[in-house]
Amino acid sequence: RQSPRAPYQALVCALLAGDARCVDSLGGVLQGLQLPPILSTIEDFMWAKLVLVGAGSGGAGGAAAAGGPPAAGVPPYTLADLQADINRWPPQYYSKQNREPLLYVTVLVLSLQLGAAVRFLWKDETTKPYRLDAVHLGLALQAEGALAVLGGGSGAAQDASSAATPSAAPGSSTSSSSADVASMALQYGRKFLAAGDSATALHYYW
Repeated sequence: RQSPRAPYQALVCALLAGDARCVDSLGGVLQGLQLPPILSTIEDFMWAKLVLVGAGSGGAGGAAAAGGPPAAGVPPYTLADLQADINRWPPQYYSKQNREPLLYVTVLVLSLQLGAAVRFLWKDETTKPYRLDAVHLGLALQAEGALAVLGGGSGAAQDASSAATPSAAPGSSTSSSSADVASMALQYGRKFLAAGDSATALHYYW
């Protein structure tokens, strides 16, 4: 009889070896042995992947300490690899079929696809209640210079300068592909101008 600890021991060994291929194949092995999965949530999946990225980068942070450096002959698992893996699947895969869209935003932020996270919050139909959060997140990341460094991402990730608005402003010649955080703030501020609240609008125009 298989020990209930065996799957976790196998995962620890794969992480200590820094072998992303072993981690990926572990799910199929457990299914074949009729054992429950151990990376059944997006949170667990991201934790394991970030440990591999930290180990592969040779950093001294918490993720690197949790996993070992890649064993001999094992290719390192890089941030670009993680981003490529994530972008293989649509947002619905991570957001529980659009029921939890912020879960996908969390995945994008954890994988440093910051521009794509802002764009998803600002444009996607499932994140309409979070348009204000998109503006504030974009402004904060831009003010800290994070978008300039990490906004591009890879694969499907796009810089926040490509963040499209939910609907184009009347008479605007700015295309969705050239919109940026400044235009997001400008268009959001127009809502307050239309309501006669110029003081609040000024906060977004300043």
